[in-house]
Amino acid sequence: MKPCITFASDFGLVDEFVGVVHAVLIRLAPECHVVDLSHGIPPHDVGAGARLLLRSIRWMPDGALMAVVDPGVGGARRALGVITAERPGLLLVGPDNGVLWPALEELGGATAAVHLARPALATDGSSHAGRTFDGRDVFAPAAANWCNGASLAELGEGLELRTLARLPSPEVAIGDDWLSAEVTWIDRFGNVELSAHAEQCRGLGPRTEVTIRRADPTASPCLWSEAVVVTSFSDLASGRLGLIADSSGMAALVMNQRSAASTLGVRIGDRVLLRTVSG
Repeated sequence: MKPCITFASDFGLVDEFVGVVHAVLIRLAPECHVVDLSHGIPPHDVGAGARLLLRSIRWMPDGALMAVVDPGVGGARRALGVITAERPGLLLVGPDNGVLWPALEELGGATAAVHLARPALATDGSSHAGRTFDGRDVFAPAAANWCNGASLAELGEGLELRTLARLPSPEVAIGDDWLSAEVTWIDRFGNVELSAHAEQCRGLGPRTEVTIRRADPTASPCLWSEAVVVTSFSDLASGRLGLIADSSGMAALVMNQRSAASTLGVRIGDRVLLRTVSG
C-alpha cells in the first residue's frame, strides 16, 4: 500500500494555503496518497483541532498525520514530529501547542519526539519566504520525508517527552443518578457531543433531566425538561431530545433531523448536567 499523509488544518478553502501544501507534498513525495481530514477547524482554535484529531486518530493509516492549527507560527513554539507506543508507523506532525496531545494519549502516549528542522531554503528553492507558513515550509517536508523513508532522527533534534505541550482534559463528574460534562463539539447537524464517554452514562435512567450551565458565569442556567436514551436518530419523535452514543463513543445530545444545539442554545464550553428522572 502506498504511504498516506493525512492533513488537517484551520486554513479553510478560500485561500491558496491548502492547495500549496498539497503541491509541496506531491513534489516531495509523489508516491503518497494525501487525505484531507478537515480544513474547517475554527481559526486558531487549538482545542477544536485537538478534539478533531482525537475523534479521528484510530481510523488513520500509517504514514504521517499533519495537524496545522498554529496561532504561534513564526514564534518560539516548536515544530514537532512524534511517534507513539501503539502506532510507531504513524508520525504525528504539528506545532507544540497541545493540538497533538489528546491523539498521542489515545495511541498509548508518545515514545519519541523531535523538534523538526527548518529547511535552509523555502521549498521552491528561494530564500525570500517569510516564517509564517510552516505548513508549507516545515510540516509538509517533514511528513513527505518520513513517508519517503527518513528516520525520526533525520527529521530533527530529539526532545524530552515531558516537555511537550498538553491540553487539560475537560472535567466529568459522576454521582449516583447524575452526570456533569462539558460540551466539547457541535457538528454541522447540531449534535452536541459531551466530554463524557457513553459508557459513563450507564448509571443514568432511560429518561434524564437536562440542565445547561453556561460558560458565561453571568448567564442563567437553562433547563430542558427531558432527554430519552436512544441508539439511533430515528428512535426520536419529532421535537424530542435524545441522549445517544455518537460515532466516537461519546455521549451526545441529539434530535431527529433538527439541531439540538440550536434548540438548547448551547455553545462549546457550556456544562451539561444530566439527572435521572424518577418514576
